[in-house]
Amino acid sequence: MVELTICSFFYIIIIFFDFMPVIRTKKKIPIFIYAFCLLSTYIVHILVALNVTVWSPAIPIRNIITSIFNVK
Repeated sequence: MVELTICSFFYIIIIFFDFMPVIRTKKKIPIFIYAFCLLSTYIVHILVALNVTVWSPAIPIRNIITSIFNVK
Protein backbone atom coordinates (compact mmCIF):
# COMPACT_ATOMS: atom_id res chain seq x y z
CA MET A 1 0.00 0.00 0.00
CA VAL A 2 2.90 2.33 0.73
CA GLU A 3 4.30 1.67 -2.74
CA LEU A 4 0.98 2.63 -4.31
CA THR A 5 0.77 5.84 -2.29
CA ILE A 6 4.31 6.90 -3.15
CA CYS A 7 3.82 6.12 -6.84
CA SER A 8 0.51 8.03 -6.90
CA PHE A 9 2.28 11.00 -5.38
CA PHE A 10 4.90 10.91 -8.13
CA TYR A 11 2.23 10.62 -10.82
CA ILE A 12 0.56 13.73 -9.40
CA ILE A 13 3.89 15.57 -9.55
CA ILE A 14 4.39 14.43 -13.15
CA ILE A 15 0.91 15.64 -14.07
CA PHE A 16 1.44 19.07 -12.53
CA PHE A 17 4.93 19.74 -13.83
CA ASP A 18 5.03 17.84 -17.11
CA PHE A 19 1.48 17.27 -18.35
CA MET A 20 0.02 20.72 -17.60
CA PRO A 21 2.34 22.48 -20.09
CA VAL A 22 1.21 19.98 -22.73
CA ILE A 23 -2.42 20.79 -21.96
CA ARG A 24 -1.72 24.52 -22.28
CA THR A 25 -0.51 24.02 -25.85
CA LYS A 26 -4.07 22.90 -26.74
CA LYS A 27 -2.81 20.40 -29.32
CA LYS A 28 -5.09 17.40 -29.14
CA ILE A 29 -2.82 14.64 -30.43
CA PRO A 30 0.07 15.18 -27.94
CA ILE A 31 -2.46 15.53 -25.10
CA PHE A 32 -4.16 12.28 -26.08
CA ILE A 33 -0.90 10.36 -26.45
CA TYR A 34 0.54 11.69 -23.19
CA ALA A 35 -2.68 11.00 -21.28
CA PHE A 36 -2.92 7.49 -22.74
CA CYS A 37 0.68 6.70 -21.74
CA LEU A 38 0.25 8.10 -18.23
CA LEU A 39 -3.01 6.29 -17.66
CA SER A 40 -1.83 2.97 -19.04
CA THR A 41 1.39 2.96 -16.99
CA TYR A 42 -0.52 3.96 -13.87
CA ILE A 43 -3.04 1.15 -14.37
CA VAL A 44 -0.27 -1.39 -14.89
CA HIS A 45 1.49 -0.15 -11.76
CA ILE A 46 -1.71 -0.49 -9.72
CA LEU A 47 -2.21 -4.04 -11.00
CA VAL A 48 1.37 -5.00 -10.15
CA ALA A 49 1.07 -3.43 -6.70
CA LEU A 50 -2.09 -5.48 -6.08
CA ASN A 51 -0.30 -8.70 -7.16
CA VAL A 52 -2.40 -9.18 -10.27
CA THR A 53 -0.70 -11.12 -13.05
CA VAL A 54 -0.11 -8.72 -15.94
CA TRP A 55 0.04 -10.12 -19.49
CA SER A 56 3.46 -9.76 -21.11
CA PRO A 57 3.62 -8.86 -24.80
CA ALA A 58 7.09 -10.42 -25.21
CA ILE A 59 5.97 -13.69 -26.85
CA PRO A 60 3.63 -12.10 -29.44
CA ILE A 61 6.29 -9.50 -30.31
CA ARG A 62 8.87 -12.27 -30.74
CA ASN A 63 6.46 -14.19 -32.98
CA ILE A 64 5.80 -11.13 -35.15
CA ILE A 65 9.51 -10.36 -35.54
CA THR A 66 10.41 -13.94 -36.38
CA SER A 67 7.63 -14.13 -38.97
CA ILE A 68 8.68 -10.85 -40.60
CA PHE A 69 12.39 -11.69 -40.82
CA ASN A 70 11.94 -15.47 -41.28
CA VAL A 71 14.21 -16.19 -38.33
CA LYS A 72 13.79 -19.37 -36.28
